[in-house]
Amino acid sequence: MDNATRVDITTDILSRMAEICGEFSQTRKMLIRLGKSLLNGEARILVPVCPDYAHRDGKYTFDGLCGDIPLLAQKHIAFLRRLQVVCPTLNPQVLMLMADHEADDPALVRTVRKSREEFLMLLNSSVEKMREAVVPMGWQVEAMTKIIPSLVEDEERVYQEICANPAYRGRIISDTIKRMGMYVKYGNLSPEEMEERTARTSAQYVVLGRYAAHHGFMVCNHTTTNLSWYLQTEAAVLHNPVEIY
Repeated sequence: MDNATRVDITTDILSRMAEICGEFSQTRKMLIRLGKSLLNGEARILVPVCPDYAHRDGKYTFDGLCGDIPLLAQKHIAFLRRLQVVCPTLNPQVLMLMADHEADDPALVRTVRKSREEFLMLLNSSVEKMREAVVPMGWQVEAMTKIIPSLVEDEERVYQEICANPAYRGRIISDTIKRMGMYVKYGNLSPEEMEERTARTSAQYVVLGRYAAHHGFMVCNHTTTNLSWYLQTEAAVLHNPVEIY
């Protein structure tokens, strides 16, 4: 296949992607990133998902934890299957990553009323249920820390960098206010604890974005205040326009 043909095919795929992706993927900057990712070779998509937190009417309530396919994973599976219908020539490699390190988050463990051991047992059950659903399609499901062993350390380092940079202070406060509706579901968090959670979540997005860009993945992500942190990296983002909080 010559370069002109590859460019034509990539342009066609991008226009089809734009039909179903959210606005974050439709900016000139992100379309260029997506185009470069597609031109680099076989399409690869990284899909971070959280554990199977309790939900109601399509939104997380965090009043429990189960061991089935998480709501977010269900949303992303449906989105990526639709993407394959819209872009039949895409045929991507898909790697779904379960945020297993959330078992070490005291606030989450307390909120869902589980011990760390129970949390991990249910989380592993979700991984197996996801595999049953997507392995027949050729997709993979793994624990996030298995694929990125340095995840926790990397997040801590970026978190410290964010906290030490005065330029990010206003952004963290603004993001915290936008995330307040989710934080109230956690119970009695102080304003300082809320801001810390916001900064740590922002760090996670930066780390995931850097990993994806370095390893040639596009990132599939739901609608969230944190999407903008991917712009601190070179990640190409497929914005799944669903809200779960």
